Amino acid sequence: MGAADQAAYTLRYRSQRRDIWNWYWQRWRAALWRRWLLIGSTGVATFLFFTWLDHRPLVARDLAFALCFALLVFAFFVVYPQLAFKSQERVLTAGPDGIESSIGEKHGQHTWHDIDSIVDKGDAISIVIKHTGNAFVIPARAFTDMRERTAFLEAITAWHQAAI
Repeated sequence: MGAADQAAYTLRYRSQRRDIWNWYWQRWRAALWRRWLLIGSTGVATFLFFTWLDHRPLVARDLAFALCFALLVFAFFVVYPQLAFKSQERVLTAGPDGIESSIGEKHGQHTWHDIDSIVDKGDAISIVIKHTGNAFVIPARAFTDMRERTAFLEAITAWHQAAI
């Protein structure tokens, strides 16, 4: 029986802020910086455009204000995942139909169609959700051993591939 033939995997683990920070930093280096640059440039250009529409000359102070505002937005992007961090135990169940997750009283589920990608970085497996960019970051310590981790990764990859 292959890993994907197993009915489901249930993991219980606690995330650490470091896990979320490492995932976010890897994602930022890979692609998020481009989105930030686009958002920041658009924000600065929009502010300067509306200042120009107000029929007043653009001065260095306007550019400085627009850049400071963009930096504040970027700071929010960095800080928010840490503020939204939940340290309670997560119960994550992955099966052929998708993923179910609960932290305390919060429950959620996603089909494999909702999943954008599955990434194995060695110290963690991340399952990224389409449209939101949120992710389940599953640290290596969530597994009893490497065999269980490998079987889990093979199964979820197969289920995801079968759904797309």
